[in-house]
Amino acid sequence: MFGMNDKRMDPEEKKARLHRALADLYELPPEMSSDTCEQHLRRVANYPQYFLLHTADGMPTAPDDDGRRLAAIFTSEAAREIFRQELKVTAPLYTTVSGAEMFPRFRGTSLDAIIFNCSGPQNEQWTFTPDLLKELCTRIETGFDYLATVAFPDGAHGPTEALDALWTALFDLKEWYFAVAPEANTNPYPFISTFNGKRCAFAFTDPQRSWAFCSDNDLLDPLGKASSHIAMPLPQVLEWIRQAGENEEFEIVHFNFGELGWFCPVSTFPGISRRLNQIIQ
Repeated sequence: MFGMNDKRMDPEEKKARLHRALADLYELPPEMSSDTCEQHLRRVANYPQYFLLHTADGMPTAPDDDGRRLAAIFTSEAAREIFRQELKVTAPLYTTVSGAEMFPRFRGTSLDAIIFNCSGPQNEQWTFTPDLLKELCTRIETGFDYLATVAFPDGAHGPTEALDALWTALFDLKEWYFAVAPEANTNPYPFISTFNGKRCAFAFTDPQRSWAFCSDNDLLDPLGKASSHIAMPLPQVLEWIRQAGENEEFEIVHFNFGELGWFCPVSTFPGISRRLNQIIQ
């Protein structure tokens, strides 16, 4: 697969191939085969290094004459710097993210479109509707977003082997990260809230996802910062979930809450553990 070769490719050649993929997906030339289109989608989805700009107020959208909300994505630091200068941002916050991390997060927002290199150069500027995000998310080849997409296609249970792969990867983690309620920062305890009529706790596979959840849901501490998280080690966290369930603190644990997240009733965890032990043995 092309991803294996990409890992050994010169960075400039890798970026050039990304630009060719974006250009073809934008222009959709009639001579482009379905195989080439598929390869382009996978290349964009799994590209390891996109550049984003943040300010103290969040991630600024790209300017648009029609007032649309356009996510500004950059394929180089130079393109991002041009955008920063246009906005006259004096205290920027820079992040570098992979497509596997970025596209699923954008998919769960109310964006009107995504634009690559909004400040130019013009021949490296491409705008896409959110429909592209769905196509990209289904082609992410690594990580929990990909595993969840395969395990729960269109929100339904997928093949048994895909579900096993997702739960195995989850239980192989050293820790699960739980969002913390703001009022519990002096004595941290997982944030619990009612969602769809069920009392839920919210666990994440990495601390960045937990922070993003707290920020998006105004779980702010007295200083206006996003709440911290609690890292609970495995397998001890399973005992805490069992006890909390018996105490009727919550009924559901949501993992990576969002469009590519999934959930599990507290009563189901023992069965999943037994299932995974059988697979290992």
